[in-house]
Amino acid sequence: MRSRFLVHSASWRGFVHRGSAIPELAGHYFFADGGTGGFVRSLRYDRDTGAVSDTTTWPGLAEFGITSFGIDGEGELYFCSAGDNAIYKIVKAN
Repeated sequence: MRSRFLVHSASWRGFVHRGSAIPELAGHYFFADGGTGGFVRSLRYDRDTGAVSDTTTWPGLAEFGITSFGIDGEGELYFCSAGDNAIYKIVKAN
């Protein structure tokens, strides 16, 4: 008898934040794993040196079940949420 089990399903996607509303995030590549135990992280990558820096995990964003990222005409970052089928803009916390 053969059995197949789905152990982990992942969906990777990401976008570089190039907006000016949150200067400290400019140049961060945001990516998400929308599978089981999903997460959202960001990092900076230096093309000249190959160095990765400012790696950050965003647990509050993972709760949304991000399915995709996008940017507007000003480079501000948005994401789509599978949890409520909505689009959210990433803004600075108060």
